[in-house]
Amino acid sequence: MHLLEYLDPRTFRYKSGRSGTALARSSAVAASLGLMLLAACASVGGSASEGTSFQTKLSADSALRIAATQLQIHGYKIGVRGKNMITTEPRAVPQDLRAAAAKRPVRRWVLRVDATRVLLGGTDVRVAGFLVPDGATGRGNPPEGAHRVDQEDRQLFSEVRAVAGWVRDASQRKVRGA
Repeated sequence: MHLLEYLDPRTFRYKSGRSGTALARSSAVAASLGLMLLAACASVGGSASEGTSFQTKLSADSALRIAATQLQIHGYKIGVRGKNMITTEPRAVPQDLRAAAAKRPVRRWVLRVDATRVLLGGTDVRVAGFLVPDGATGRGNPPEGAHRVDQEDRQLFSEVRAVAGWVRDASQRKVRGA
């Protein structure tokens, strides 16, 4: 049966005797629960970036400052800074990870951290790595001709995950006030 078939047209009440106010309240609660479920499903995802993104209660600016600090502590130099992202300057692929990059003629890579505010509060932080071919020019985001590091490059992808872990851990410490 359709919802309107349950309504008594003379009183706009459910035939069960519930008033319009109770109906409005229960509808608002159901809608709120639906939105929370939708937000939870949207933030879970099982994409190729799994393990390289996380949510924090910090603002996007704070998350990016923490990311920049962590990258600099680990020897990266920040190249491009944008409103909601930072990208490192091209850097040599670590020697122990070069075997993973051997299928592509690259010796350098960059890391990019994006931070975007989420609807229900907090910030979604994503870390991505890009292989930069020799001869690539420009300080783009990422540089022109760069290829995203994906799960096929297991060793490099695990390094991107490690960077995401540094940033996540530092963000959690900041939230706890430690």
